[in-house]
Amino acid sequence: MIDIEMRFKVVIYNVNLGIGLASSGVEYAQAYRYSALKSLEVEQKYIFLDFTSVSTVYQLCDNIGIDSKDVLWFYDILLGRQTHPSSLTETDLKHVFSNYELERVGSNLKFKLLDQTYVLAYEDALNKGFYNRLEYVHNYCLVRKDYYSEKSLYCSEYYTPVNNIAKLYKRVFYQNSLSVLEEYEGGSLGSSFLYKGVYYPSKEKLFRVFLEQLNLTSEDMVILDRSTGTAKAVFELKTRVPFKLVVVVHAEHFVHEGVTEQGILWNNYYDYQFRNKQFVDTFICSTELQSSILREQLQLGSDKVKTIPVGFLESLKGGLERDRHKFITVSRLSDEKHLDTLVHAFAKVCKQHDLYLDIYGEGGERSKLESLIIELGISDYVKLRGHQTLEGIYENYSTYLCASSGEGFGLSLLEAVGSGLYVSGFKANYGTPTFTKEGITGFLLDLPNDNNYLSEDILVSFADIIERSYLADLDRAKVYELASSYLKGSVVKYWKEFLDD
Repeated sequence: MIDIEMRFKVVIYNVNLGIGLASSGVEYAQAYRYSALKSLEVEQKYIFLDFTSVSTVYQLCDNIGIDSKDVLWFYDILLGRQTHPSSLTETDLKHVFSNYELERVGSNLKFKLLDQTYVLAYEDALNKGFYNRLEYVHNYCLVRKDYYSEKSLYCSEYYTPVNNIAKLYKRVFYQNSLSVLEEYEGGSLGSSFLYKGVYYPSKEKLFRVFLEQLNLTSEDMVILDRSTGTAKAVFELKTRVPFKLVVVVHAEHFVHEGVTEQGILWNNYYDYQFRNKQFVDTFICSTELQSSILREQLQLGSDKVKTIPVGFLESLKGGLERDRHKFITVSRLSDEKHLDTLVHAFAKVCKQHDLYLDIYGEGGERSKLESLIIELGISDYVKLRGHQTLEGIYENYSTYLCASSGEGFGLSLLEAVGSGLYVSGFKANYGTPTFTKEGITGFLLDLPNDNNYLSEDILVSFADIIERSYLADLDRAKVYELASSYLKGSVVKYWKEFLDD
């Protein structure tokens, strides 16, 4: 059972929405923060609001280094319980569905009553050998999903066919086999809830009830990592309980084309917080460049906008000697990363100098990139390596290339310089300017004025910085010098100074 009545002198609550197997930079930023604050023996809790199906929120947090004992899940707090990993085995399911025909589907089990009526048992993504959810299909239509904590049912989802696609319309959460919370899916309008006999028209309204159950005091701190559906509830409570409110800016916070004499067009994710800046004690950015811009735009002092790197290095890795022919980039395969630009540019110089590029990551652009590599005839020079654990990988390369048009910080860039890699790419706020000293540890290229990342001028210019990264006599020792300021001890010191203020 989660003891939400336990009080500590200071507790830091970190607010997020969801977490999955392929976590975003925000979740990894939280994992780094967790480790840094743990070094300072600060009590901290990580709040997640979204439902997850692949495993429990607690296991997913453990998977990235956040101890499950420090995780508060929205649904569990409201129900006064804690969901545990499923302990349902194949033997258990065979006993329940003894009249069904068993068929194996990969690591999952299919129990068939008829061809069109069956139950699919899904193996827990992080708890191999155990099955955490059952899907009931009738006449080829998904009608229900059941989720299990140990061997007990804790949630049922109900579906109806809409245009031949199963559409979720209700979740029912149980406590001791009794229905305590019902969630009604409203599509683009979001969910509404029935909780203990009271109707809540939005998740944000029910989140206010959740916050009340935390019994926050004036000595506590709330850090908002994701504010969609959470900010208004947190800000409203702040007007009644003077806890310290911190907003972390994880991405570009404004639209450059939206800066006019009439004002600034903010990133939607930060608009509410900026318009209500009087309630925020501190905004935290990952780089001093972004902090300085934000201070000027919001007309705030250095005490209100702080710079704390979103990640850190446990140690510096690799050595000075590298194969200068080998390049790497690590990225989601998505259009804003402009990997097609990188591939086109690399094709212009790779055969001339026998240069090789490995692209690590997965995403929706994979098939497009595969086709492009074949079309350009560079399959021997450019490889898609997929999603891998990169421990020990970076130091096998000489230069990291970044074609992204924007990085709030760039954890992969940090890992690259921590392994002694030169960094070259677009001069896009805020990653590459932070991790590249022009002409010393890499080369930077201005973003295209017309937003055309595939123009011949841009491709030729990008190819030029790739070639210079290979040919120039850069100083790898300077890379390590830059990286040393991001060692864990330095970042922990930032947090300590911030908490001591």
